[in-house]
Amino acid sequence: MCKDVYLDIIVGLYTAVVSLIMLVVTVESPSVIIDRLENSSYDFVFTFRGRYILDIVASLFLFAMGWLGIVCAALTCGLIFGIRLVGVRHPDAFNELFRPPQEDDGVLSNESGYESNM
Repeated sequence: MCKDVYLDIIVGLYTAVVSLIMLVVTVESPSVIIDRLENSSYDFVFTFRGRYILDIVASLFLFAMGWLGIVCAALTCGLIFGIRLVGVRHPDAFNELFRPPQEDDGVLSNESGYESNM
């Protein structure tokens, strides 16, 4: 009994944190948090792929929260895949909402796939 409550609290906190990050990124309201996210390694949350992955993570956490979580996760998955369908059919609509993914310049710099130090 105690283990179930502990896991529900942990999963609920993770889901709340992911949802709060998504809300902050969508609203772009607290400029301090937005600037901190942009200048860190977590800038992927501004891209479509990053937001898509965070939505899937949140829905997977919801599946672990009993019958009400399963209902909410199923609704979330329906919305996620509905938005994905709209994005595939109308790709220009997402140019205003999401940033294009940035390429890492120094990771794979030559044709062999390895970075040279010479």
